[in-house]
Amino acid sequence: MDIDPATLVGLLLSGASTASSTVVKEATQDAYRACKSKIADMLGVGATDALSKLEAKPDDAMAATDFEVAAAALTDADKNVLQPLLAGLTAALAADEQARTIAHQKGLIRLDFDAGGNVTVARVVGASIIDVKARAARDITFPDIEIDSGDSSGN
Repeated sequence: MDIDPATLVGLLLSGASTASSTVVKEATQDAYRACKSKIADMLGVGATDALSKLEAKPDDAMAATDFEVAAAALTDADKNVLQPLLAGLTAALAADEQARTIAHQKGLIRLDFDAGGNVTVARVVGASIIDVKARAARDITFPDIEIDSGDSSGN
């Protein structure tokens, strides 16, 4: 099973953004806490501190990077143990309308790539934060980006 650190950060960020909400279902909070607890067991205090920082401030790019670096140490065996917990968090977020709303409001997209040629990110819709770390031998293009500013003025 391949769980890359960026995907793990994205999923846990969705959980972290709902962790302190009083309107999110208890099952969603329990699923996030189960993931966080298992990650703490596997990766230690550095990863847990980064997740706690993301709970307090979901757009903290340094905390996200710190967690991503820590998550890179996950072994295949760790990933196999995490998989059902992450599937549970994904299902809980999908079943919880309030959690989906909160996670959507965060709208974070993180990209990290190193390419030998051209890179095109064809379409991005609804993100409020786009964090890009990129290196390409040729062009990097983003032809269609619609940012969600959070201001629904109706225009």
